[in-house]
Amino acid sequence: MKGLLRFVASIALLVCPSAAQTVFWSYFLDYLPPGWSQGCFTFSPNGALYDDSGFWYPNSDSRASFLQSDMVVIPAGVDSVVLLTCQDAVLETAASSQGYAGASVTVYAYINGVPVRLWQLESYSGGSQSDSTGSNESLCLTLPPVAEGDEVVIKYDPHMWGYKGMTWVTWLLWDSELTGYPGLGMTPHTWGAVKTLF
Repeated sequence: MKGLLRFVASIALLVCPSAAQTVFWSYFLDYLPPGWSQGCFTFSPNGALYDDSGFWYPNSDSRASFLQSDMVVIPAGVDSVVLLTCQDAVLETAASSQGYAGASVTVYAYINGVPVRLWQLESYSGGSQSDSTGSNESLCLTLPPVAEGDEVVIKYDPHMWGYKGMTWVTWLLWDSELTGYPGLGMTPHTWGAVKTLF
C-alpha cells in the first residue's frame, strides 16, 4: 500500500502543471486593467458591469459592446492556457407576433487573430414569445492548444439585436485570470523519472 501511495504522489508531482504555471494576469475588475479596452462597461467596487436594453421597433437593429484584454505572447514551455472568470449574467427577450429579439453574452479567445468561442449564453424570442435565462457560475475555460510565440487576446462580448422586440442584458464580471501551464504528459522521459523513484 505504501508503494502505491508513493507511486501516485510521484506521478502527481511530475505531471501536475501547477508547479510551473505562468500567471499572465489576475485582475479584480473594479477598474479597467492597463492595456485593456472596452465599450459600454462601467467599473465599480462590484466589478465590470454591462447593463443595457434595446427597443427594436419598428426597424431591425443590432448593438454590441466589448471588454478586451491586452495581448499575451505565449512563452516557451506553455502549451495549455486557462481563463478563470467569476460572472453573473441575466438575459431577457420579448417579441411581437411579427418580430424577434435576441441577446447573448460570449467569451472569445483570439489566437493569432482568429476568434474561438469559449463560452456563450443566449436568449431568443420570436412570434409573441418571451424568454429569460441567466448564469452566475464561475467560468473555467480552457483555450485550444497554443505554442510558443502565439498571440492571445480575450474578449468579453455582450450583443443584442431584434425587430419589433425588446432585449435586456445585465452582465457583471468580478474578475479575470489567465494562466498558462506546461504540457507534461507521460512521455518515455517522464516514465523513466517515475521508475527511478522506486
